[in-house]
Amino acid sequence: EEFWNEPLFQLVLLESATLFTHVCCLLREFWRMADEAFQRGVKRDLRNALFIQNDILMYLNDVFACDIPRLTEIVQEKLLRFAILPVLLRSILLSRPAESDLLSPQLAMYLLYDLLSTLRNSTVLEAIGCIFLRPELPEDVLNLVSNTAPRTPGHFYTIQAAWGGNARPGPFDRGDPTPDEVLYAMPPATVADRLRRMATPGPMARGWPLEALEEWLRSLDHAAEEAGLAACALGSCCHMLEAQRAS
Repeated sequence: EEFWNEPLFQLVLLESATLFTHVCCLLREFWRMADEAFQRGVKRDLRNALFIQNDILMYLNDVFACDIPRLTEIVQEKLLRFAILPVLLRSILLSRPAESDLLSPQLAMYLLYDLLSTLRNSTVLEAIGCIFLRPELPEDVLNLVSNTAPRTPGHFYTIQAAWGGNARPGPFDRGDPTPDEVLYAMPPATVADRLRRMATPGPMARGWPLEALEEWLRSLDHAAEEAGLAACALGSCCHMLEAQRAS
């Protein structure tokens, strides 16, 4: 316990907030690449992007397995705030305008199922289940689902360019003036704490994701090409219900 209060560990935590912001931004970039391949019907590129994004999820599992509470909290928060809520959940629940940062709803549902099947962190799974299944939610958490994702920090592209990569900003960068330091910092109350109502109470709002999910499920027809999509949707619901039961 004494080690967690040492200045060296505090430095590790500070660097970890930066690192896992970048990891979660990289994860959503591979989601975007998978979506582009899905839209073009290029199966090889789609398969490669799906494999790599799953590798990232497995890496995050390894971090969670270290069972260092404060490090786990950072990874949970970055994953929910930068990737899952504003990209996956928002893509499933909102209609897709042209040239947006949203993914195809069909691919987003598959990616959600893959994430729920791969991650072994009960807090992340519980948070996703809360957002989809609760009739009332904190307003600030709902805003993360309905608003565009936080931009990718500029330092991410600096590192990418140093490695010889393409440093061209993508659809997650829309002129947001938020400084990198603010993007890296942990908020006063994490998404998980807000959903557990452990943080300072704030305004609550109707849990519209539940209604949107019900409508999404009703929109599925019995065509053979949608059988796999329906299986992913029902599998995701099962994972979310199991997480709620275990919480």
